[in-house]
Amino acid sequence: MSVETISTSYPPLIDPASYYILLLTDGTKIQIDAGANPNPPKTANTVLATHWHWDHLYGLVGAPPSKVYISKNSFQLVNGQLALSRMQNVIKAVIGEHAWEPVKEAAEAFASRYDEIRDALQSKHEVIFLEESEDPLPLGFKVLTCPGHSDDHLCYLKDTHIFVGDNVVYPGAVSLTHLLKYRETIAKILAEPNWKTLYPGHGKPIGRQETLKWFLRTYKSKEKRMCRLSLLLGKGVKLIEALNHIYGKLDGILYYVAARSLLGYIRALEDVGLVEVDKSVSPWKIKLKD
Repeated sequence: MSVETISTSYPPLIDPASYYILLLTDGTKIQIDAGANPNPPKTANTVLATHWHWDHLYGLVGAPPSKVYISKNSFQLVNGQLALSRMQNVIKAVIGEHAWEPVKEAAEAFASRYDEIRDALQSKHEVIFLEESEDPLPLGFKVLTCPGHSDDHLCYLKDTHIFVGDNVVYPGAVSLTHLLKYRETIAKILAEPNWKTLYPGHGKPIGRQETLKWFLRTYKSKEKRMCRLSLLLGKGVKLIEALNHIYGKLDGILYYVAARSLLGYIRALEDVGLVEVDKSVSPWKIKLKD
């Protein structure tokens, strides 16, 4: 099997998104994700989607008709109004109610991409829903459920190759929606004994040794941020204060991504019963549980 890496970008994306064209030994072409460009340079007539984020599905808008394998959860999340609501909730929870109106128009334009993707899925492509399977699928792939970066995330294993979407951003940093679930995903990926090359959602393919180094470096960085957050709490702190303390000065889309990641840390702390969150105020306030 041969694998071609295709890098795509589209505003406001900072790091180009990677998708992959696989040529199997029987001549079949398979595509992992669809990239960020609505007019993709290369396509295949079978697509396996890792997760719902636009920069990995936007290529479906301009691609010719294909079979798209996707989880039910991912398909349900590809919805402009839902995406807009999620952005609004993150901004109001972390930054404050006042911060929404100045960015609302830009957020609406951004969220409309999900409606374009959904329209393409419903009108042009044949959608096939995937569940995790212990046995290889008819295509010869094993599917793993791998939440952490997003709750719906899937990874695909084929022979000595594993395609992990945004669970790895090489050599950069990954944003998370749940730190503890991500730790389980790391363990699940590393427990698969047969893969030799890992293909990330952003960046270049890497081997097992480099993957392990990246995971260790990444998780250590996340734990440090979790500790810095815990030290702040005391009698309570507003999330905007925690955001600025942990991430420093950020602008634009990076500020939103940092806010979303902060909520991921808080979800993990909530799940283990360490903190309580006052969601009646904007921005939210968090403190250690008594």
